[in-house]
Amino acid sequence: MKKIQDIFKFCGWMFLKNENLSKNIKKAIISIMICRTIKMGRRLSHCDDCGYEEYSYCSCRNRNCPLCQTFAKEKWIALRSTELLNTKYFHIVFTLPHKLNEIVRYNQNLMYNILFQSVSETLLQLGYQGKHVGGQIGAILVLHTWCQKLLLHPHIHCIVPGGGLINGQWVKCKKDIFIHVNVLSAVFRGKFLEKFEALYKSGKLEFPNEIKSVYTEEKFEEIKNTLKSESWYVYNKKVFSTPKAVIEYLGRYTHKVAITNSRIVKFENGNVTFKYRDNKDDGKEKEMTISAQEFVYRFLQHILPTGCQKIRYIGIHSNRNKNTKLKLCQTLTQVIKNTENFAEITTEKILEKMTKGKYNICPNCNGKNFHLVGIVKPKVLINTT
Repeated sequence: MKKIQDIFKFCGWMFLKNENLSKNIKKAIISIMICRTIKMGRRLSHCDDCGYEEYSYCSCRNRNCPLCQTFAKEKWIALRSTELLNTKYFHIVFTLPHKLNEIVRYNQNLMYNILFQSVSETLLQLGYQGKHVGGQIGAILVLHTWCQKLLLHPHIHCIVPGGGLINGQWVKCKKDIFIHVNVLSAVFRGKFLEKFEALYKSGKLEFPNEIKSVYTEEKFEEIKNTLKSESWYVYNKKVFSTPKAVIEYLGRYTHKVAITNSRIVKFENGNVTFKYRDNKDDGKEKEMTISAQEFVYRFLQHILPTGCQKIRYIGIHSNRNKNTKLKLCQTLTQVIKNTENFAEITTEKILEKMTKGKYNICPNCNGKNFHLVGIVKPKVLINTT
């Protein structure tokens, strides 16, 4: 099966010559190209029962590499499973209008930060209103920047428990839905445009030559008023029925990259064919063929800037509240038993889950004493200069 790594090996070097690419993106390109190859070094495993030894190539562990997300994902899920509440969970998606895509492309850190801030403030503000919840809510926010065709499509998935904390008591949601999408959309739009205008007036936004003429002060006001008059897309997805369903969902979304190897149909003659779901045609699965260079370009759009966190926590789920308010909410919602404590989440336990208990099984004698004994350093280190 052809892999994304093969496509990067074919034309990734062309992008490395581009002086305008950041070190972060160049590092991701190199990491994807050399992941699990001799250039990353080797791990030596030894069986104490039969003496069998085996080398395996090391992973790059880059968060943008399609081969390196499984362990990080399982570890994250294990940690979050200790923080679930015994309540229903809502899944809400906030999407930026496509008119903002070009500005996002050149101002990722700034635009993604105000996107997160706008979504957070919208949820927390409306959650405090008595007609919705009437207390401090919590949420886990996950940023995705792509659509099925790998084009820029910034949106945030929100996982929200169905209630909140007020005066030390747990208050359930007033309705079967968290908050109506029309209300969420209007408040979200207002908060984002306010922050967007402040950014513009501060002069912090960058406008390359190809879009500079569009964002004169007069044109900016025109675009802002157009955005203000439109409905912004907010979607209430199906409610999670159980905490277990939340965990299963988290595993699919949190550590996802723009596209995985399973969607690559073929790579030949410098062209890549991949599968995608056409949401404009009832979600039918279709195929698209583009050049390898275009494929890599689309993939690189979704590599986040250094320091930009794609998963964030607010309200009772925020880091400062996890050991106080969140634990209180677990007591109030009668969480009987957490999956495991933070201290008990070890590498061995995660590997055991990933391999269904086979991570220490010797491939030669089937003994259970096959373990890592050393790492041979890589011959080529990653250099983005």
